[in-house]
Amino acid sequence: MEAAKAGGFTALAIAPETYLDALESGLTPSDMKAMAADAGAPLRYLDSLTDWAPIRVPAECSPELRARFDVSTDHSFRMCEKLGLTSILAVAGYDKGTVELPRLVDGFGRLCERAHAQGYWIDLEFMPFWGMPNLSDAWAIVSGVNPPRRASLSMYGTSPRAPMSSICSSACQESIWPACRSMTACGGRWGNRSSTIRSTTGIFREKASLTSWRS
Repeated sequence: MEAAKAGGFTALAIAPETYLDALESGLTPSDMKAMAADAGAPLRYLDSLTDWAPIRVPAECSPELRARFDVSTDHSFRMCEKLGLTSILAVAGYDKGTVELPRLVDGFGRLCERAHAQGYWIDLEFMPFWGMPNLSDAWAIVSGVNPPRRASLSMYGTSPRAPMSSICSSACQESIWPACRSMTACGGRWGNRSSTIRSTTGIFREKASLTSWRS
C-alpha cells in the first residue's frame, strides 16, 4: 500500500493467495478495501485467473504457484464481489499443447459471458512461458469468441528495450496486427488504426480492438 501511494498509482491488483493470507491475519474485505482507498489506490484488479481453461496449473508447479493459480472461477468472482474489483486478469496455467484451441475458445467465451453479466472486464494476458506464450496464441482465442465480449489483450512484462519480435510470432507481425510493427523497438511507424496500442509501465495492451469488445 505504501509503495503504491509513494509511486502515485491510482489502483491496485490483488492475488488470490494475498487475499486469503489477509483473511487469515484477521483482516476483513472491508478492511482491505479501506486500506487501499486510504493509500489513494483502490483495489480494482484480480491477478489472476486460470480456471477459464480445463487445466489450471502446469504439470510442474510449486506450492507457491499452486496457491496463486489453482483457484476456481466461483471463488475468484466471490473475491471480486467482496472487494469491489472491476477487472480480472486471465492467464494460461496449462502447458503448451495440452489443450485444444476449441476448448480454450469455449472456456474463455464462457468466462467473458459470465463477467459481462456481472459487469467485470477481462484481460487475457499472454506470457513467455506455459501454454500461451505469444500474441498469435492469445489472438486465436480472443478472435474465436463470438460474439465478442468485454475483453482486452495484455502483454506480460515486456521491457521497452525488448523488440516485439522477441514476443510475437512472425505471423502476427505480418498479418494480424501490422500496428505491432509501429512500436519503436520494431523500427516502424504508427498506422491509422481504429484500435490503440499503448505502453503502460512496460506492458503493451490492446484496448477495444477492431470491433467493439466493450459492450
